[in-house]
Amino acid sequence: MRRRGGAIASAPLMEEWVMALLMVYLYQRPVKDPSIIPYGFRPGTDEFTALLRDCPLGDLKHKFQALEAMKPAGLRSEVGSAARLVSGVFGDPEFLAACRPGFDLGAFLQRGGKLLLERGTADEDVTRTIIGGINLLVTEHCEGRAKPYPPVAILLDETTNAGTAGDFEERKAGETRKYGLHWHFICQHPNFPNGPEGFFQNCQEKHFYRCGDYTLAHKLAAYIAAGWPRGEKESRAAVIDSLTSDLMHLKPGWRYVIGPGGTRKEYVPMLENPWPDWPGLREAKRKEKLCRIYSRPEYRKTPVPRPSGDPGATSDSTLPADTASPSSSLPDSPSPAERWKRGRKKPAGG
Repeated sequence: MRRRGGAIASAPLMEEWVMALLMVYLYQRPVKDPSIIPYGFRPGTDEFTALLRDCPLGDLKHKFQALEAMKPAGLRSEVGSAARLVSGVFGDPEFLAACRPGFDLGAFLQRGGKLLLERGTADEDVTRTIIGGINLLVTEHCEGRAKPYPPVAILLDETTNAGTAGDFEERKAGETRKYGLHWHFICQHPNFPNGPEGFFQNCQEKHFYRCGDYTLAHKLAAYIAAGWPRGEKESRAAVIDSLTSDLMHLKPGWRYVIGPGGTRKEYVPMLENPWPDWPGLREAKRKEKLCRIYSRPEYRKTPVPRPSGDPGATSDSTLPADTASPSSSLPDSPSPAERWKRGRKKPAGG
């Protein structure tokens, strides 16, 4: 249960309504602007009528038409939380930018394309909605294609922190392997909304890295021990205790892998570069990082007044030539870095 705006609503119920509304819109996406979506929870408006009139899904159309017969109090109780979430999300310019038309995701995946999605500055609700919509589109494409080829994988990083793995993802992880769609959930702690059991069951292969919590490490050690060889005189409890200690002290790169073929401990070499070797990606990320660094206050330099016409006058920026310049509004006093340099040049007597 969660409280939003003074009303209490079930989180699974709110998620169900939001996902249903997104499906209604996605089937009309090339025609209708995404700004019409919030009207899906406003029966009686012209936009609500237009949204349902062109919906090809009969069961979803009937679901939303039932809202027209509700009184205001009942409508708030049923979809109030979902309506507030959708209104906040669709007022965000980053979300509206993500909804722009012109990208055929299904054809892109069939050509072996790789889609890399970064959160950017979007808030949590916007991030969850965008990622949830992409998960839905990828799932429907894989379930509707004639053959389960080529294989498609969805990798969700920081799933529990970002809240991007819910009931839909848990269920589809166990249903879509026959369609060539595989799910990978990466998290620091498996505190999923409904517990980790469903994800552990549907994910046939599990990777366990170093764990800092003894209770969690002891629980994961039981999974490892099920396929870990032990001597004739070595008890299962002793094996679990040994694995628990090892899990809590694994070095970077080491992990336990549990799969259909058994359990193994292996080392994974660390990446030389965190970004894939895609054309232009690493260079773009390098420039983006440099721009953020040089925009910090300590890298700004107070301009030094020079006589008019002085040929030695130079730019007041300390940035390299290939880096974007920070804001032109410079502080009146020297930066912390400049004051530190001046302090070092003072004579010993003060």
